[in-house]
Amino acid sequence: MKNPTPLQRCRKLFYGWESGCMFMDELKKLNNIVLLGEAGSGKTEIALSLATRHLRQEQGPASFFDMDQTKGVFRARDCRETLAASGFRLMEPTSFLDAPVVPAGVIGSLLDPRSVNIFDVGGNEVGARMIGQFHAHLRAGRTKVLYVINPYRHAAMEGRQLIDRMDRILRACRLLGVNSVIVSNPCLGEQTTMEEILAGHRLLQEELAREGCCASILAVREPLAEEARSRVREGVLALRLHIRYP
Repeated sequence: MKNPTPLQRCRKLFYGWESGCMFMDELKKLNNIVLLGEAGSGKTEIALSLATRHLRQEQGPASFFDMDQTKGVFRARDCRETLAASGFRLMEPTSFLDAPVVPAGVIGSLLDPRSVNIFDVGGNEVGARMIGQFHAHLRAGRTKVLYVINPYRHAAMEGRQLIDRMDRILRACRLLGVNSVIVSNPCLGEQTTMEEILAGHRLLQEELAREGCCASILAVREPLAEEARSRVREGVLALRLHIRYP
């Protein structure tokens, strides 16, 4: 197919369900995990949970790259000590003449076959371009893209709009050919109930299904994880929340 449409590209990337165990087993074998999604989707919270709960490092180098230039507060850099306790170095960007500069050490980490790298990437096409310059190394290595959608915070929930948005962001970061999965994160804050989670998740799945796609993973707070596993067929990613909002 010479010029596939956004829908055809995303159908190829995002289909089928993964069991929770298979999903986590795969993540533990990867070198690079890239978190994408629009602002407010919960990328940073999921990335922090992966680093501190699911992928704790005792051997080999591990780096957490804060590459989100689209918001000025509540970033991973506020959890530096927590990441360090789990074996992850926080690699954060600096700025030059008010322009963001890519965090140091990206190439070195990508070339190290022992290294585990988590990339928390900005939430729109502009933010996604920051990681695009490393696409050749991400394609060559063991990489998985987690595209996070929060149905309660997404500006437009129509299926075709979701697909078009995903396509634009993946094209901006040049990762369209990389192994990818959609993560459903129907979160309204720490007090989100199970019924609210399930309602948001069903809404997202219904809209994606209209376009032949689906979310394979449901992200929920740790205390609700076991109940969620008994009520959905998708894999469940248990989140240990770190960010405290005022």
